[in-house]
Formats: sequence, C-alpha cells, structure tokens
Amino acid sequence: MLVYVANYIWGALNWVWNFVYNLFKNIAAAFKWIWDNIIKGALTKLVKLFLRVRTWLKQTFGPVISFLKKLRAYYQWYFNHYVKPLLQLLGIVRKVLGIFRLLGFKWAARLDADIAGIEQKIVQVYSKLIGYINLAITWLDLIVDRSASCGAIRYSRR
Repeated sequence: MLVYVANYIWGALNWVWNFVYNLFKNIAAAFKWIWDNIIKGALTKLVKLFLRVRTWLKQTFGPVISFLKKLRAYYQWYFNHYVKPLLQLLGIVRKVLGIFRLLGFKWAARLDADIAGIEQKIVQVYSKLIGYINLAITWLDLIVDRSASCGAIRYSRR
C-alpha cells in the first residue's frame, strides 16, 4: 500500500511538473511569436519610417539651415568690419564730449546722451537680429536632427 501511495504521489508530481513545464513552454512560445510577428515587425517599420522622415527633413531644411548659417556669418562679418569701427569712433567722440561736459558745456551732455542712444539702438538691433537668426537655426537643427543641434545651442538666445 505504501508503494501504491508513493507511486500515486510520484505520478501526481510528474503530472504537475509536466503541466507547469508545458505551460511555461507555451507561454515562452507565445511571447516569441508576439515578438517575432508583431513587435519586431512594427519596430522595423517604425525605424524605417523614422529614417525616411529624417532624410526628408535634412533634404528639405538642410539648405535653409545652410543659408541661415551663411547669413549669420555674413552679418557678423558686416558688423565687425563696418558697424563695430563706427561704434568705436562714437565711443571716442563720447570720451571727448565727456571732457567738454566736465568743462561745463551743457550741449556736450545732450549730445553725449544722443550718441549713447544711437549706440544702444545699433547694438540692440544687431543683438535682436542675430538672436532671431540663431533661434531659427537652433529650432531647425532640433527638428532635423536632435543630435546635430548641440553645436547650434551655443549660439541660441539666452
């Protein structure tokens, strides 16, 4: 009788083991099928779509970004070669006017204030325009390729 009970328990344990083993084997096969037929295919299509969109964005906005970078370089060159010397000359004139102001000439103080306003407007217009150009470059770089925008972030407005 003891052998009969031991065989029965052994058979029950074997049946439970086979059931659990086959259950996990079927679950693993189901997950493998889901991965191979659904997730893997969807991810492959999604990556291909992403690459096509990124290529299209580079082809479409690449020339615009290139133009804006050339425009910024030309604008900085123009500012450094023509506007900056004018600002330096205005600074020298303001120093001379400072001497006249110290000597008591009231017109020198008014002229100095006017020249300071002109300098401020010139620098303000330059800063605003270069800021907008940099902002456009940064945003287009972010749209086209997030990893390529690290260099453009240096020039963005703060």
